[in-house]
Order: sequence, then C-alpha cells, then structure tokens
Amino acid sequence: MMRAPVDKWLPITRRWAIVAWLFLTCGVVLGMHWAYAVLGWGGYWGWDPVENASLMPWLTGTAFLHSTICRKNAE
Repeated sequence: MMRAPVDKWLPITRRWAIVAWLFLTCGVVLGMHWAYAVLGWGGYWGWDPVENASLMPWLTGTAFLHSTICRKNAE
C-alpha cells in the first residue's frame, strides 16, 4: 500500500520543530531571567514590544507542534 506524502515529512518536521521550539523556549526563559535579574526592571512581563515579539513566535511554534501531535494521534 502506498503511503501518503504527509506520512513522510510530518515526523521529520515534527522532530525539527521540537528542537527549534526547545531552543526558542530556552532563549525566552534566559531573556526573562536577564530582564528580571540583570536589568532589575522588577519583572519580566510589562507589555514591552520586545517581550511581545519574543512571545509570538513561541506561541506560533507551540500551536504548530500541537497540530502535528494531534495529526499523529488521529492516525
């Protein structure tokens, strides 16, 4: 039986997306620590545009990973 094209690229894409998401998560967490401890702003989340700009790709990556995992579980 012939496999669908999605069956080939989805596991590879999911694996690389998880690696990228982990690096992005580490970067956001390190940035949170830097803004809190080093800069002494008294907190991380102040609706600063830089903080929002770092959160949006993380949320997009999380949504992508969720959709690929849901696709895997639907099979």
